[in-house]
Amino acid sequence: MMNFAPMTIMQTVILIMAGVAAEGGQFFITMAYSHAPAKEISIYDYSQIIFATVLSFFVRGQIPDHLSFIGYGIIIGASGIMFIYNNKRVSN
Repeated sequence: MMNFAPMTIMQTVILIMAGVAAEGGQFFITMAYSHAPAKEISIYDYSQIIFATVLSFFVRGQIPDHLSFIGYGIIIGASGIMFIYNNKRVSN
């Protein structure tokens, strides 16, 4: 609070654009859930991890460490296993 500095106009515009993009993404994922069962759509929710990683690499030049890759693998692997498990349960 002692070193408060108001945002610049560019920072404000970027913040608003990020909010609009997040709202749009949430709107469309909610719309998708109304058109298909959650078990078929939920796996696509995890694509945000991949997009965030790619964006951070290209925009900020950040390189994930080995623990990040282990986390990506666990999250994507678990979601894939649940997707396959739920689809097998329905077909049986």
